[in-house]
Amino acid sequence: MRTDTARNAADYRGGLQEFPHRVAEKRDARYQDVRDMFTEGEIKTLKDIFEFIPRYVVATYIRIKRQRLGRLINQVENFQVSELLEIGGLFDLSVSDIFQLTSQSYAKRKK
Repeated sequence: MRTDTARNAADYRGGLQEFPHRVAEKRDARYQDVRDMFTEGEIKTLKDIFEFIPRYVVATYIRIKRQRLGRLINQVENFQVSELLEIGGLFDLSVSDIFQLTSQSYAKRKK
């Protein structure tokens, strides 16, 4: 008989999936605002998101320390793909949207 821990580990082996504890979370209205601002062109880089959403909120969501998130925002090439996908999921951004923001951040830093 499998334990709950073993069952939960098996459930998440397939890759990035919706985590049950996040389904029940009440979504902050600002998350949709970020999506809308991206669509309208007001958010052009990953760093722009953090003018509206505190870093600690996103860091907590993707389970990293706030200081590490700060370093990653300034050096986007060090993000793990899974971290970027979780950030995109938080704001209902598609994979191409989050990579567009990341590439713009990288290009802006390299200028």
